[in-house]
Amino acid sequence: MAAEYGNAVAEGISTSNLDKKYSNKLVKHDMKTGDIKAGVYQAFINTGFSPQGALSLSAEVGRENSFNPDLIFGSHIDPHNAKSNAGIFSYQGSRRKALLDYLVAAGVFSNGQIEKSQRSLNAMANFARIEMDKRGHTVNGMPLLS
Repeated sequence: MAAEYGNAVAEGISTSNLDKKYSNKLVKHDMKTGDIKAGVYQAFINTGFSPQGALSLSAEVGRENSFNPDLIFGSHIDPHNAKSNAGIFSYQGSRRKALLDYLVAAGVFSNGQIEKSQRSLNAMANFARIEMDKRGHTVNGMPLLS
């Protein structure tokens, strides 16, 4: 599924048919590593990122957390600085707290756990968008947002 999205974007083909094809799977899958790649990409698309932006950010999630659901939907200690990380981009410090507060408000964080769902991925992607909007980030000079 993720390969289909990547190929479509690389060839300049609209992903809207793929979005329809996988909408149920993306919402209902159990976030195993194989499915999470497409779920992450879809979260960035759902949040308004361009296909190029969604692919770039999805690649960063892979680099940051290896698409490991336990890391994306959990907390872990950064081995380089011994700080607690949380979420899709391993947020630390005040950014970690802001993410968790945002997820509580979105109804996808309770009892110390991030819900393992597409809703949570969407919320974390939207949090990333809010942060990037504040800073005006681009990829190779192109806007990340559609």
